[in-house]
Order: sequence, then structure tokens, then C-alpha cells
Amino acid sequence: MTSTNLRGKTCVKEGDVEKWSLEDCPLWGFDGSSTRQAEGKSSDCILKPVSLYPDSTRKNAFLVMCEVLMPDGKPHPSNARATIEEDAGFWVGLEQEYFLKLMDKFEEYKDEHIAAYGPDNHMRLTGLHETQSIDKFSWGIAVRGASIRVPHGFVKDDAYRGYLEDRRPNSKGDPYQIVSRVSKTVAEVEAEYK
Repeated sequence: MTSTNLRGKTCVKEGDVEKWSLEDCPLWGFDGSSTRQAEGKSSDCILKPVSLYPDSTRKNAFLVMCEVLMPDGKPHPSNARATIEEDAGFWVGLEQEYFLKLMDKFEEYKDEHIAAYGPDNHMRLTGLHETQSIDKFSWGIAVRGASIRVPHGFVKDDAYRGYLEDRRPNSKGDPYQIVSRVSKTVAEVEAEYK
């Protein structure tokens, strides 16, 4: 059983944690059966720290964002973050804005993208109210009813640089699944042009 809800776990350490870095945060185990991420007969799961932020609600504390691994070190089935390819040059803004110059590939993989873009999109992407229909793909300069809206600044002076607004992801979508799907499409285009 899997669930993608955000959960919290607290660890208290002695010393000045304000000087801590991500490397100071160890792997940490938890009972996955309590979170419906494992069965009781084999319930161990691992938390792998991936990012560290100051905790504004507590003194001398951090929030440590983690991804979930199985005891053998492989990603847990609920861990969509682990499906994203490592690429320091790939930036994504999750206001549905992506830096990507590749409409043909987005059209080719429209069904795969919709599957990753959150539940119940068929209720939202109706072709009405500044949306494209869920079963169609379109793009256009400043067209809010398109699948992907291209801002005027993107094509200004034939630069074709900036961001493109993919209007299909919804607020209930898992950002890691969305980024994973987009990065796979981008990687395929990059491989074709190398």
C-alpha cells in the first residue's frame, strides 16, 4: 500500500544544529506500516535526507525534507522524486512554467503527461473556461485556452528563450511525478539533437 501524503517525524540532537548541513543528517528508519507504506510483516522503511531548511517555528531547528527508500536502498513505490533524472541544468517552476524550447514531443506524449498531471483533470480540462480539452493538445502565443501558453517574451526578437506555461497540471498533482514526466520528454528531445 502506498500513500503520497506529507508526514513529519522529529529528531532531537545535542549541539548547535544551526551549523548543520545536509551531510550531517543520517539516514533514518521508520515503521512503514503505520503510514500505510508497508505491511506489518515487513514494515521497515528508510528516510533519506535530500534538503535542509531553517524551521521558522522552533529555535535552533531545521526541517529536513526526505525521500522514502526500501530497506535495500531502492526507492519506495510512493517515491516519485527518485524517478527524476539528475540534471543540474534542468530547472522547473511548479507554477506550471517550464523552460523547454519542444511542442511536438509534448503532443506525442500528451496522454503520458496528463496521467502524471494530477487526478480528475477530465473535470477541469473541458475545453471551456480557458482550458484545452483533455484529449487534445495545442499551443499558442499568449493563448490561455491552449495546453501550453507561449508568452510573447519567449518569441521576442526570435530569441525563443524563457519559459513556457503548461496549463494542464492541477493543484493535486504530485510535483515529483510532474517533473519526472517533463524531464523524460526533455531528455528524449535532447538525445535526438545530440
